[in-house]
Amino acid sequence: MPCILLAALLLALPGSVGDNLAQPAPAAENAFTLEQAVERALQNSEPVQIAEKSVEAARAQARAARAQRLPSLNLTGSYVYNGVLLKQALDFEGFPAVQDPAQNGEPIEIELGTRHDYRGIAQIQWPIFTWWKTTRAVQAADQTVLAEMEALNAVKQQTALRTAEYFYAALFAEKAAETAQRALEQTQRRLDIVQLRMEAGAATRLDLLQANVAKANAGADAMRAENARALAMSALAVSIGESSDLEFTAVGNFQYEPIEDPLDDLVETALMNRHELKEAQALAEAAMRGVQIAKAANKPNVALTWTGSWSDNEKQDAQSVWSTGVGVSFPIFDGFATKAQTQTAEARLAQATLAVQALERGVELETRQAYLAYQEAKASIEALNEAVQQAEEALRIANLSFENGLITSVELADIELQRTQTELNQLRAAHDAAAAAARLARAVGGLLP
Repeated sequence: MPCILLAALLLALPGSVGDNLAQPAPAAENAFTLEQAVERALQNSEPVQIAEKSVEAARAQARAARAQRLPSLNLTGSYVYNGVLLKQALDFEGFPAVQDPAQNGEPIEIELGTRHDYRGIAQIQWPIFTWWKTTRAVQAADQTVLAEMEALNAVKQQTALRTAEYFYAALFAEKAAETAQRALEQTQRRLDIVQLRMEAGAATRLDLLQANVAKANAGADAMRAENARALAMSALAVSIGESSDLEFTAVGNFQYEPIEDPLDDLVETALMNRHELKEAQALAEAAMRGVQIAKAANKPNVALTWTGSWSDNEKQDAQSVWSTGVGVSFPIFDGFATKAQTQTAEARLAQATLAVQALERGVELETRQAYLAYQEAKASIEALNEAVQQAEEALRIANLSFENGLITSVELADIELQRTQTELNQLRAAHDAAAAAARLARAVGGLLP
């Protein structure tokens, strides 16, 4: 059930009838204007926080894509201890083995290799030409960042609109409770007059019964209105990320900046400003770069390399050597993988393009619907403003007439009901106009009217 109808439907719920007067709302610890409620909702909204993290992730991916343009440096090092070394006797072909006098004439043996071997290698590789794959990967990453930022703005707009709807529903419920309280006070005044006239013998028991019933009904209506107010405030508290038992009041009224632009201009503005549409367009642009990257998968790559090595052991001094060169890799046959990847990328581009077209139609339809709803609500409130003034004047005259015995309590009750109904209708119209203005502002890409 839309929240804009919540308070009105709750006022129609059946309830018990009693003589207790509806108590006014307890003093709230907090008071929120619409702007403050929206600010609090944006701070506490989980969808907003999720969208912000998506932007951070996209920016990190863009930095990673840019890093592919830079040279890479790899360092490797090793240490090897050879516990047992191979030995070889000094034996020259055609000559007896060389003997070591210090070893009782045993052949002289030499150890092959070293016990402690230290090595280090540094390698730098710099892709200097990748058939523009790196450049297009950076462009695609930038478009993804743009898409995520537009998605974040869209989530903020939707959060603001939802908060405005709950705020207007709470404000309507609060003002409806005030109207119901005034109606109850009016019936109490009528009952007091009837009781005085009964004591003077100028009223019948029927008049007294009718006044008592009217007061009981008004008291029940006032209690239902107060319950609806409390529920609407709880719903607003939850919508801005607060506890449902937080006591506060909605401060303000149904004011908004009138929107006088022609419908065609509003549609054009919506197509230029809607963040969802900008997001889809950015994703389509990224998909186009994906097609270009896929087509270049089987194209040659050129890289500049430099390699340096260092070694040291106990048998010789430390040595270092280095070399540099240019390498070219050209995938001649990849099992048709490039063709399949290109087809996949082209299908995703087609999906993204269709998504843009569908969003354009949806944005235009949403803007037209919001515009017509706004015009209808604005016309209703203009018609009801005069009716409320007339109802107030009619009730004033009726009260004077009743006090002077010129009309019956039934006639006064009818006028009271008309006044109350007219006030509620005006409140609904004001609520609908403010909510419709907020939806129209959202439809054309704005935050609040």
